[in-house]
Amino acid sequence: MDRESFTFHPPLSNQGGGPLYHSRHIIATLPIPSTDKFPDILADNMRPSEQNVSVNTGRRRRSTLEGSLTGVLRPRCYTLTNGYPTHEGHENKDIRDMVIKPDSIDTDMRLLRSWIHSLNSDVDLWESCDKPGYKRADSARIVKILKITQGQPTFIYISGHSEHGATDSELVYAPADYLSFTSGQPTVVHYAKMAQLLLRRSHSGPLLLVTEVCFCENFLKLPYFLNYKDGEVSWERTGCLDSFAEDSRAIVHFAATAPGERAMSFSNGAVFTKQFCKIRPDNKLSLKDIAKQLHEEIDRALDKCGIEKEKKQHPRIYCSRKLDGPHFYDEIGLCSSPETDSILGDDCDSNA
Repeated sequence: MDRESFTFHPPLSNQGGGPLYHSRHIIATLPIPSTDKFPDILADNMRPSEQNVSVNTGRRRRSTLEGSLTGVLRPRCYTLTNGYPTHEGHENKDIRDMVIKPDSIDTDMRLLRSWIHSLNSDVDLWESCDKPGYKRADSARIVKILKITQGQPTFIYISGHSEHGATDSELVYAPADYLSFTSGQPTVVHYAKMAQLLLRRSHSGPLLLVTEVCFCENFLKLPYFLNYKDGEVSWERTGCLDSFAEDSRAIVHFAATAPGERAMSFSNGAVFTKQFCKIRPDNKLSLKDIAKQLHEEIDRALDKCGIEKEKKQHPRIYCSRKLDGPHFYDEIGLCSSPETDSILGDDCDSNA
């Protein structure tokens, strides 16, 4: 990665130079590195009506009955990404500047599919995105996905723009139908609404939520986070009222940034997503080890690009309880062994 090839676009409101901040990312251009380590997944059984991509690791799929007898439920993965292509050419420059380059998103999704494949489990992947033939990640789709009862281990990835709502303390997400104005205001999904849906009592399975957005906060109000300082990782309390019991379901939120920070994206993908996907589930690391490696790799990547310290992003990992097992992804049921892998029946697909 040549530093000379790294360039910031000029800022919108600062003619004197410097980085251009969008509501999701700092946009920059970098040469695209080899992605040999992250091969494309040739997914079978895609159903266009639901965009259900079944990522098959090649093992024999067992029946629903056999799966229910093992007591292990097949993980489900959802990706909700927005690049806002319909904003291109809009008369409002701020809206035009919301557009995220398709190549950047394509790289992120290729890495995510490979990462999901490495869970060593037959998992179902539903992708909602801007591409033709896929369902868009609009407000209705987002609410529908988050409402799905999670009886099994679930992974949800959300990427796009965050912005402040009516007040600075109110954070909202811009869905695909952002330009469908209601009462003169853009259509948004409030993060408080997301929390309400994700924390419903009907959910019983472990949840891993990843948010590749700016300004991300602990909107799930989880009581713990992993603090990285001077090369060490330790559990700290977030200050939120602890409404989660120590034996509660595992809920883990990987946020691309600390509160108030902006996420960075290059022409070859988002910084956080790229480093997240490099830490493969089959490496069998603890959550603390993952947190340490994630911070160090993001710092290293931004150092190579000459990003100033005060403009760097610092990912946060929030948890419903302390998770100190030796293999995090196995601990939350996303990474299961071939002996215990199972499949949910087709009747479970109707609400996706």
